[in-house]
Amino acid sequence: MTKLENGVSLPPGSERRRVATDEPMLTGRTGPQAERVGLGGWLALLVAWMVVFRPVAGVYMLSMLQAHSLADPTTLESNNWLINTSTFWIIFLIVAALSIYGGLRLWRDRNPGAVRTAIVILWIYSPVAAVDLLIARVYLEGRVPWPNAVITIGMNLAIAAVWTAYLKRSRRVRNTYFQQPVC
Repeated sequence: MTKLENGVSLPPGSERRRVATDEPMLTGRTGPQAERVGLGGWLALLVAWMVVFRPVAGVYMLSMLQAHSLADPTTLESNNWLINTSTFWIIFLIVAALSIYGGLRLWRDRNPGAVRTAIVILWIYSPVAAVDLLIARVYLEGRVPWPNAVITIGMNLAIAAVWTAYLKRSRRVRNTYFQQPVC
């Protein structure tokens, strides 16, 4: 029988063997020496949020607003309707493409530049997308109550702040993007 450092005995043949890899061995999920590396946990959620959830939610919200305006025939009589809705979609598509780019950089690149890019994109995407949506609501629905506008912008800025704090302080992010390769 083999005894581990913590005094637990293992049956013969069940010893832990470390396989030679480029990544450190995971020693346990909650142990002080645990190395959290790679996409997982909150980092995987952030990547999925930037690449899939946020752009899809934006498409859904803008298409619902547009469908609402199409139900009102007087809106369609406006000469500016096509120009304004096209402008909202173009702005949204640009910031959505930025979000997807930032998420893909986090997914594929393992360097500090990917984290910096994601932070910058979070601070561009969140307020621009919120303001674009609010202007679209004002134009297509007629008005947006001021408290709703403040809450929408504030929530988007808070989301950017929370993800920025995570990217700057997370052990997983530090281990994945800021560790120098060992030669």
